Amino acid sequence: GEQILYGGEAAGFVIEFSNGRKFYHAGDTAVFSDMALIQEIYKPDVAFLPIGDHFTMSPQEAAKACQLLQVPQTCHRL
Repeated sequence: GEQILYGGEAAGFVIEFSNGRKFYHAGDTAVFSDMALIQEIYKPDVAFLPIGDHFTMSPQEAAKACQLLQVPQTCHRL
């Protein structure tokens, strides 16, 4: 209906596998400055970023997220 229901906070995850590789999945987030902290602390090898420009990132914002995360490989989901 017309009612807006609160769905909680957006969240992402850093997953480390037994071989030492680390993946960052941004969930349904937009770009945010703490992505630089994620890079500094966890140093992910791959980032999965949501692109769609409606509650997620535009291509330009995803490019900025790649700069902040400094990952060698990204996967973009439209």
